[in-house]
Amino acid sequence: MRAAPASVVPFTGAHEKMRHRLVEVLREKAVLRGSFVLASGKTSDTYIDVRKVVLDPEGLHLIGELIFQALQGTGVVAVGGLAVGAVPISAAVCMKSHGTSMPLMGFFVRKEEKGHGTGGRISGNLPKGSRVAVVEDVATTGLSAMEAVTQVRNFPAEPVIVIAVVDRQEGAAAKFAEGMVEFRALTSIDELLA
Repeated sequence: MRAAPASVVPFTGAHEKMRHRLVEVLREKAVLRGSFVLASGKTSDTYIDVRKVVLDPEGLHLIGELIFQALQGTGVVAVGGLAVGAVPISAAVCMKSHGTSMPLMGFFVRKEEKGHGTGGRISGNLPKGSRVAVVEDVATTGLSAMEAVTQVRNFPAEPVIVIAVVDRQEGAAAKFAEGMVEFRALTSIDELLA
């Protein structure tokens, strides 16, 4: 088995056991084989349907706890990302933060500006000027999460880290480095397919 890529969050003890369990759950429920067109437009014989895991009680519990732990020491006060994929993830992280010394607020970025209510593309709790974590279910090329990063910067707030559940290792890390934002993942496609 190959070593995990540098983007994978290093955990220890109980949290590393939780991460290994998340890998098992993802393998059982999210790894699909066939012929798929990815959001990036590329084709693949493997699709990682993380929605099946973020909408599963155990999977969402693991993801929320692990991302919350990965955010320790970052100084972020809010977590969110592009609708729809980031919504359950950010909600789980917010819930895990309740009652701790690091309570996090949640927000999401709409794919387009809404034409009613307050308008705009960002909804939820995002304080202006705050340090923010952007979450993503699967990072492939990084374009989706970078769209969220751009909207957060325009808000204005400061995206300091992008955390994906799975890194497909197809250029996302380079895209985030280019966009000057740290990138981490809970696991990688190589680990899921090992």
